[in-house]
Amino acid sequence: QKLKEARMEAKAEIKDVHQNAKMEIKDIHGKLASTTKEVRDEVKDNIKNRIDNRYDKMLKRFQATIDRENVIMGKINTRIAKIKTSGGNTTDAEKLVADGKTLLDKAVIDLATLKTLSDAQSALDNSSTTIKDLKKGLDALRKAGAVVEKDLQGAHKDFEKAVGSLRGVSQLHNATSTKDN
Repeated sequence: QKLKEARMEAKAEIKDVHQNAKMEIKDIHGKLASTTKEVRDEVKDNIKNRIDNRYDKMLKRFQATIDRENVIMGKINTRIAKIKTSGGNTTDAEKLVADGKTLLDKAVIDLATLKTLSDAQSALDNSSTTIKDLKKGLDALRKAGAVVEKDLQGAHKDFEKAVGSLRGVSQLHNATSTKDN
């Protein structure tokens, strides 16, 4: 009789311990799920902040570069006009400026694409997007930024070559330089 009671008590204790273990495991799973969700949200916020801050600054920097390149192109065109009036041959420089302008116009279009991508990424809702989607968007922004940068560098190199070709011509024909006040 005592043995049966001891067995029943042991079974009841085992059952209680088993039940408590199940509850603790459920608690741990719940905590892990909420912690994992918090970490994911934190990563999403981090990526969105990078997109907002980094690409807004990049857009401003590229726009300033485009503006400077337009000023440079204007100065080169003025220089070409002066050399032409003094009888110099400026066909090479004109071709290089035209190529540079084409690249500069392409950079403006690519900058608009970059801005659109950046705005689209900033407008995404954290709850409905995945980290993978955000990273794909970040990668697309990087690639679009690289295209704009490449276009701007190409335009600048063309303008440098145009100035170089004008230097040789202007030394022969004594053209005066334009001075800003």
